[in-house]
Amino acid sequence: MLAGSFPTCRDSHALTVFFHRSLRSDIVGAVSKIKQPYLGRATCRRGKTPFAMFIQTQATATPARMKFLPGCAVLSSGTADFPGADSSNGSPLAQALFEIDGVNGVYLDPTSITLSKADGKEWAELKPAALVAIMDHFDAGRPVVDDGFETTPETGLNSEEGKAIQRLFDEHINPQVASHGGHIALVDVRDDTAYIQMGGGCQGCGMADVTLKQGVAKAIQAQVPTITNVLDVTDHGGGINPYYQPGKGGTSAL
Repeated sequence: MLAGSFPTCRDSHALTVFFHRSLRSDIVGAVSKIKQPYLGRATCRRGKTPFAMFIQTQATATPARMKFLPGCAVLSSGTADFPGADSSNGSPLAQALFEIDGVNGVYLDPTSITLSKADGKEWAELKPAALVAIMDHFDAGRPVVDDGFETTPETGLNSEEGKAIQRLFDEHINPQVASHGGHIALVDVRDDTAYIQMGGGCQGCGMADVTLKQGVAKAIQAQVPTITNVLDVTDHGGGINPYYQPGKGGTSAL
């Protein structure tokens, strides 16, 4: 057993390490033997303020990409994509990660760092080096991106508007329409438009148009004023109540 470390009780593949510079070479060797989520802990500093960092790795749907979750803010907002070392100017963190042989892409968002690897390279080799590079970066108090660097605003469901609408659906709208056996999903958010889809008792319901215009749309626009259009993309003809007729009399679920 590595001194200063112990397996977590919840995941036999996870390891919590009390990070110290003198143990760094031992940690790299130990982590390289771990195939699944690794949880590292470091007492780091951002400027003069110390904070505890926990880094967890997460596989993605693409084997050549892996996500690193440091447990603290990466970007204050938006995203930054660096498809190669030549594009990493403006991000000291991306530049440090590109120094690892085999890393050929870095993607940053507010909570995570996603790396892409070159063909022929294995995560068993790259992951320990990436963990050390990330810990070193935050430990030294370096910025993730330089002052004045412009990130790309998040879009779709991950945008601030999308997250606000999803909370509205989870906390208010869906609990109400559930009493009618229905549910409403947020499909996408693009510019000033939210796209929704009705399901269950709401799909094909004669009051769907009323529910949309008088209930859902008004609630969304009151919560997120930048959304001026709410479009229903539901196939009402294939729903539980396939007699859907816009404007049919009755009582809306909202």
